Amino acid sequence: MREFLLFIAEQALEGKGGELTEQNIGCHVFGRSPGYNQSEDNVVRVSARQLRSKLREYFESEGRNEDYTLEVPKGAYTPVFTPVERRSAVPAAAGRWPWVAGIATLVAIIAIGVSIWLWRVVTNLKAAEPIGGPTPVGELMLKSDQPVTVVMSDFGLLVMEDLSGRMPQLEDYANRQYFADPPDESPPGVIRAWRRMASRQITAVGDVSLVSGLLRAHPDHRNQVVVRHARSMNIHDFSTGQFIILGGFLSIPWVSLFEPQLNFRLEPPDLSAIHNARPQPGERPEYKQMTGSGGRVSYARIGLAHNLAGTGRVLLVTGLNSGDAEAAAAFVLSPDSVPLMKRTLGVSDLSKIGYFELLLETSIVDGAGHGARIVAFRR
Repeated sequence: MREFLLFIAEQALEGKGGELTEQNIGCHVFGRSPGYNQSEDNVVRVSARQLRSKLREYFESEGRNEDYTLEVPKGAYTPVFTPVERRSAVPAAAGRWPWVAGIATLVAIIAIGVSIWLWRVVTNLKAAEPIGGPTPVGELMLKSDQPVTVVMSDFGLLVMEDLSGRMPQLEDYANRQYFADPPDESPPGVIRAWRRMASRQITAVGDVSLVSGLLRAHPDHRNQVVVRHARSMNIHDFSTGQFIILGGFLSIPWVSLFEPQLNFRLEPPDLSAIHNARPQPGERPEYKQMTGSGGRVSYARIGLAHNLAGTGRVLLVTGLNSGDAEAAAAFVLSPDSVPLMKRTLGVSDLSKIGYFELLLETSIVDGAGHGARIVAFRR
């Protein structure tokens, strides 16, 4: 149903609503052959009924604060977008709150637009030329036949943390309790911005860049890769299967599930440094981000752990912030990193390696990560 909705929405927004026939949808969404017998195969009609029900349920519950409603009229497949009329405008509150709410809302609108654009980039990758050479992420995660779930960071959570001044405990994030509680005594504008963030799954550009690069580098494994947003996961999901977890520490709370397996850790309340649990000669006990005249030096971590049941691999591509994570993502996507990792870790085949960690030093300029070099490692 998700792919059904994405397909008909994109066709409608591109002015191709007239092409949304049952036959066309059956071929493009459900993989039916051209000319299949619709009277014998009613997959489109059944799915459309289910989709209408789910849309109605959504807009009557958690989607009631959306700016538009979306419905698929009976007897047709072209979706209809309808703006929601608000009864009255909420007066702006005094002090700094209107600025905070306005910025949060603007970030949300921009992020949603970027997310739609990036989704189209990913869906158009079938026509893209693959990049050459094996990559670390391919060697580590795609050599088996198991599906690999890429868990993308929760950018909306960062905005909510700024609005509230508090980070969620993993339990509160997992059971969605954090999203139900706007900051105490917040003015209406902040509450509205909070609810906007709470109802949307927004991720970072760097995360989608890694996914698109992964699909381009390994087109034969495209069907092996499943992409999910951090907020759509639950703790039981991490008990089976293989995962790639992306993002800055503050935007991907699930990372804390795997911290006990690692040496280079993020240890609250100090979130500005990666801590070295057992320093080796020549290593520092902590690696703290620093700001200089040429930008900021910061740190990221690439680690290979096991899932909660010990039956599959979990590749952590994370950093102190999203810029660090983006630099780490570029590292695991570069064919040049394969021989470097082999030399550093002392192995001839990355696909056969067990647990390891790489601590990367990155340069952050204007919020973006540039380059990454290995400063410490564990195997």
